[in-house]
Order: sequence, then C-alpha cells, then structure tokens
Amino acid sequence: MSTGPANPELDISQASVLGNRLLQQLNELRSVDPLYFSAKHNAWIVSSHELVAEGYRGRLPLSSRQQEIVASFIPDPEERRRKIGYMFDIVSTWINFSDGVQHTRIRKLLVKAFSREMVEQYRPRVREFVLRTLDAVAGKAAVSSGIVDVLNDLALPVPLFTIMSLAGLRDEHQEIFANAAHIATETLGGYPTVDELVVANHAFELLYEPLLEVIRARRANPLADFVTALVQAEVDGERLSDFEIVGQLTLLVLAGHESTSSTIALSLAALSQDRAACEHIRQHPEQIVEASMELMRYVAMSTASGRIVAEDFEWQGRQLYKGQFVYLMIAGANRDPSVFPDAERIDLTRPQTHNMTFAPGLHHCIGHLIAKMEVSEFLLEFLRRYTQFELVDKEIAFNNSITFRGPKNMRMRLVQQSP
Repeated sequence: MSTGPANPELDISQASVLGNRLLQQLNELRSVDPLYFSAKHNAWIVSSHELVAEGYRGRLPLSSRQQEIVASFIPDPEERRRKIGYMFDIVSTWINFSDGVQHTRIRKLLVKAFSREMVEQYRPRVREFVLRTLDAVAGKAAVSSGIVDVLNDLALPVPLFTIMSLAGLRDEHQEIFANAAHIATETLGGYPTVDELVVANHAFELLYEPLLEVIRARRANPLADFVTALVQAEVDGERLSDFEIVGQLTLLVLAGHESTSSTIALSLAALSQDRAACEHIRQHPEQIVEASMELMRYVAMSTASGRIVAEDFEWQGRQLYKGQFVYLMIAGANRDPSVFPDAERIDLTRPQTHNMTFAPGLHHCIGHLIAKMEVSEFLLEFLRRYTQFELVDKEIAFNNSITFRGPKNMRMRLVQQSP
C-alpha cells in the first residue's frame, strides 16, 4: 500500500524553530494529506479533525504506551536501565502511558481525586493566590514602565502553587518541582539526546522522596485532600501502590505545570491583539470556561499526542506497520475548518463540543477540571484589572516540545489598569 502523496517535510523535532509557523504547516499538510507518513521520523502525522478523533476512539490498534517512544532514544535495554531506569519505570505507571486493563484500573482509582468536588475544594485557595500574584505584579509594573515578565511573574506561579497544593509539597520543594516540570516538557515532549534524558531521569528521581513522604504521611494521618483520596482509593479490592501514587503525582507535577502556564501566557498574547474577545469575557464572566476552551483551541498549547502502532493495519488506504509512531496532531484538528469555521479567528461564542485540547475518548485528560479552573480564575481577574496590555517582543520564542508548545520567555507591557 502507498504511504501517500509526497509532501514538504514537516520536521516536528524543530518545534522551537517553527514557532507559530508549525500551525500554518499543519494547515497546509491537512489540505494535502491528513494522514502523512514522515520517513524522517518513521511516523505518521495525523492532522485532520476526523482522523485525530478516530485515532483517539480506541478502535484502532494504536497503543498509548509512549514509553516505547522514550525507549527508542536508547534502544539497548541494558543501557536504558542504567541511564534512565527510574524515569522509564515511573512513566510506565502513568495513566496516559497505559492501555487496556491497566488504563481502566488506574482511571477508576483516580476518579475521586480528580472529581469536580475535589477540584472545587481548591478553588478558593487558587483564587486567593491569583489575587496575590496580580497584586505583586502591579507593584513591579509600577516601577518598570509597566513591563512584566509574563512567564515568571504571571503564568508560572499559579499552576506551581496549585499543583504543589494538590501534591502536598512544601515550599522547600518548589525548585526541584519546577525544574523537573521544565525538563520534562523539553525531553518527553520533544526529541531529546541521551544526555538530556539522563538529566531528566535525575530530575525525576529528586521528586521521589518528597512525594513518598507525603503519601506515607496521609496513610498515617488522612486529610480531606487530594493525596488522601489517592491513598484511600479502592475499587473491587484494588488499591494503588505507593510507587503508582508517586507515578500519578509525578505526572500531575510534570503535565499540570508548564502546560497550564503556557496556556495562560499564550492566551494573554492572543488576547492582547483582540480587544473584542477581552470585552466579551468581561461582559460574560459566566461563560469563562467556554471562552478558555476557545483560547486553548486557538493558541494550540496542546499540540500532539503520540501513539505506537500495536499491529499492522490499514487506515484510509494506507498500510501502517507495528512499531511505527503516530502523532495525533491536536493543533491540526483544532484548526480544521471543516469543523471550526473561520478557524484562524478567536470566536468566544463558538461551541466547544469538538474541541480536542483535552482529547476525547478513553484517554480524555483526567486533570482537565484542574486546568480549566486555573485558567478561568486567572483570566477573569487579569481582565478585570487590565483593560489594555501588549507584548513587548512581537515574535514569541517557543520551547522545543511537540506535545505542549509554550514560550521560552515573554514580556508584556500592562498599559492601562481598570479604575
């Protein structure tokens, strides 16, 4: 079977170089070949909404065991065990790196901890922290011609506080937590060297003892909190082991930090160029979740999700072979004009039923309520305070993650504060 028509090569290993041109290239690729085989990456690039949705449904022999992608960077098992053994073991516990019975078991045990009731329990704390963060930024802006560091002053602190609160980590763990999250975004979300994977393995190891300490403390003295819900979770006599809980908390730390901070930063960048959207949010605060979802669709922080072909099969007249990689391009699906008319424009009245940001189907992001709560609380308060703001650097420098796109740095001038 054919691998499809020839196309200009889309090099997904160069996300930082492509920047927002990645979105344009995905649009072009979708129009020519939405199921495109990249010989460079030995991978299929799936860019249409229809096919990405089909890939997520769980009916095709596509495995979510993305640790096999990690393994491909160090093919020799003995070398892999020696250099990144801990990281490989911990990611193998992750819900988003699991299939079948293992995935079903873990998801059932995690449901209560990630429930709406649990997330709402943390909302007042997050809202209070947002207020404090913006108060601090107002002070900095007053002495710096209104210029603030969007990432370090605005976008990173909120998810850092939220995830540390959920994981029960103390302030003294903030540095190792933030460092691990940053390293993970660049390595697991991109095309790392062996040396970079070794650095990531060490960063992951540093999280183990602090997280295990919290777990043991909750076993001894349960609280009405997130970690206790994980410790006490039981379904049909099944419980999570301490190592599995460390794994899920590590995933929470890594996937819930820079992904949300990048969403906040990129949303502010988009809103700085769309006063009508800003005003819509101010006038309709009750629609903030839907507005946040539209911004997530537009800014395309959630870029791609990797899969492994579990067995040979034919898809759309193409032959896929066991062991090949498949990249379900969320960013491409979310800008597919057949599903999102005028997809290159922010439309806060747009229905969000088909938004792919948190993935549909079996692997729907279990932490989506946490992310929506953080982004919503931040944007509402920021837009309440500031009526005009603008990017200082017009060109955004991106990280090199193909999973979660985000800026390396971003400065903004807060021009006008509401009376």
